[in-house]
Amino acid sequence: SIMKGLLFVLLTLPTWSFAVSRVGGGKVRSLNSGFELNVQSPFMVATLEKESVRCLGPDAITVNNGTLISLNQYFEITEFNNEFENVNSLDKEQLIHRFQDSGWSEQSSSMSCALSMRYEQDGAVAYFITWGKGKGLAIKGTDTSDTVKMIENALKTLQVPTGCEWR
Repeated sequence: SIMKGLLFVLLTLPTWSFAVSRVGGGKVRSLNSGFELNVQSPFMVATLEKESVRCLGPDAITVNNGTLISLNQYFEITEFNNEFENVNSLDKEQLIHRFQDSGWSEQSSSMSCALSMRYEQDGAVAYFITWGKGKGLAIKGTDTSDTVKMIENALKTLQVPTGCEWR
């Protein structure tokens, strides 16, 4: 009936309308790139933006010029091609040159055919993994040991059903 169809659409709309979304239980999924990964405790997928999810962790206590300060720990996960412009047509070697010239360093990845890179600057850390044709994910967050550990743990759970799609 029409009411059942409308109810189905309303219940599933959040999954359809966002590029990267929280599935539940710490699982994050992308309908565009097809990836799925898990965010572990104590970080939680807390908010949902239009193009990304934000994962919040416990506050970190740090010292800045002799003063104790509390620092919010978080990271955001988004689509690779939403974070970086003009990447869809670049092959793996072109991407390596583009990002290494900007200070990014290559990382190992659980997907041997993928390109994984990392960047650090001014208290922030960023990662991306791409497997071709602009598909992939980008993560950016606070550069704390807890955040880096949680990002790297999440990346170890990365699943991509399609595999690499380099041109």
